[in-house]
Amino acid sequence: MSECYCPYCMSKTDGDAPCPKCGLTEGAYQPKPHHLPPGSILLGRYLIGRVLGEGGFGITYIGFDLRLELKVAVKEYFPSNWVTRSAEQSLAVTRYTGASGSYEHGLERFLREARTMAKVVKQREIVSVRDFFEANDTAYIVMEYVDGTTFKELVAQRGGRIEPKELFSLVEPLFPALAAVHASGLFFRDISPDNLMLEGSCVRLLDFGCAREATLGSETMTITLKHGFAPIEQYQHKGQGPWTDVYALSATLYYCLTGKTPPQALDRLLDDELILPRRLGVALTEQQEKALLRGMAVRQHQRFRSVEELHAALYAEEARPFPPKDRTAPAGEKAPEEKCPAGEDQPAVEAEKDTGSQVSLPKTEETAAAGTLPAQPENAENAIATGETAIPKTEGKIGPGGFSDLSGTEKTPFSAEPQQKSETAEENGAASVQTFVTEQLQPDVSA
Repeated sequence: MSECYCPYCMSKTDGDAPCPKCGLTEGAYQPKPHHLPPGSILLGRYLIGRVLGEGGFGITYIGFDLRLELKVAVKEYFPSNWVTRSAEQSLAVTRYTGASGSYEHGLERFLREARTMAKVVKQREIVSVRDFFEANDTAYIVMEYVDGTTFKELVAQRGGRIEPKELFSLVEPLFPALAAVHASGLFFRDISPDNLMLEGSCVRLLDFGCAREATLGSETMTITLKHGFAPIEQYQHKGQGPWTDVYALSATLYYCLTGKTPPQALDRLLDDELILPRRLGVALTEQQEKALLRGMAVRQHQRFRSVEELHAALYAEEARPFPPKDRTAPAGEKAPEEKCPAGEDQPAVEAEKDTGSQVSLPKTEETAAAGTLPAQPENAENAIATGETAIPKTEGKIGPGGFSDLSGTEKTPFSAEPQQKSETAEENGAASVQTFVTEQLQPDVSA
């Protein structure tokens, strides 16, 4: 008799009986027409279960490695603007007319990034890539499955906010892990409370699906973001780098400390209404608050350039050295609103050229632990190519700143017996939403 697995949690079940672990039955889950049906098997090895989350460029499923007998997460390249699928007819994706060029470019990049991540990302705090392959006219990344509590859920469990001492202690191991990833030439672009998870006492950063190579040049980046946690340059076609993750990490810390999602970066550019954490009753020191706000500066050239600098400023009063990078993975009443302080900016860097090339960013002469930020020079150019010049210092604000064919694959009942021709690789309960900006901000997919 073949073994059966619960499509929700991948625990072994007794046929149609409820799962002994989660209590759910197979029939209770109804996938959408474009999702891989539960019971599909990829490469004769990876059993597919329910969707964990879905964004504009991919779908993530819970899976089970039948060879190693462990849970995995399977990320499928599925850019919804360029492809569709009717799983009842075929598991292969169907490309929209005129989208082949963009789709192929994205597919190549998806596989290149998977290859890079599998080679360089060896940090315990970063979810690891176990396998990647092509099937169904698309591609898949098999990742480590993390079973824990997201920081969004943790905030709720703590009554709406996490105390600074606990939060900074929990997230500190993430800083050297991110620094190591950045040093390898990659950055995430999708850090948020939904993607940070506490597994036991270890912080884990999930879903590397939005990671991009931090290459210089005229290459256009795809736009995919989470409002409130995505910096202004993610609404642009260029200018992203480690400082992009600095903003998202700082915004995530802000949410965990205050229980409030920061205003969208586009809104902050025109009128910054970010409420200071200490005005919301958060027990931060002045130095910690300044460090957090600088990490969330709207304009990228006003931010810390690296997570090392952000760490030095946030933990300066505890005199903590930056942790080593080479740790590898083992097998009621609303407070009055006060606008963010202005003028405490880094010197502006030279604006990027219209071709999309990026310039080298000079290092600031101040130390990250100093806690003070020099005033912005007059007429400094905006490095985000908004066409504006820097705004003079004003009180109370930061300036506005070769594919396998599975068409004949037979869907199984939710059985774990591998099929020779069954291949393929998300809605977290708290949906990890990756949204597309409006037409005027759509990326140049021809790149």
